[in-house]
Amino acid sequence: MLRKKEEDLEFWYSTGGGVDFFKLEGTPFTGILEHHYPDNGLESEEEYLGGRPQGWFRSYFQNGQLEREYQTDDNFRITGTYKHYDENGNLLVEM
Repeated sequence: MLRKKEEDLEFWYSTGGGVDFFKLEGTPFTGILEHHYPDNGLESEEEYLGGRPQGWFRSYFQNGQLEREYQTDDNFRITGTYKHYDENGNLLVEM
């Protein structure tokens, strides 16, 4: 799957509720959008389909350990897919 940093994409529009939509070379972006810490470590990754958040969202601690993950359908979190971990990889919350 295509992976891009936010600065590689063109901002399309925002819902006003904090959801941004993106294009790549004039076409709604489909792939994985990456956000990085200042040291260039992966902070989060989010799947997009047709410019909209669709699929898995994962965020990471600066040590690289998975912090949280959940699956979205048209930017709505799918019940039963949310998991939150501590910095050592221990599962704290699952819903």
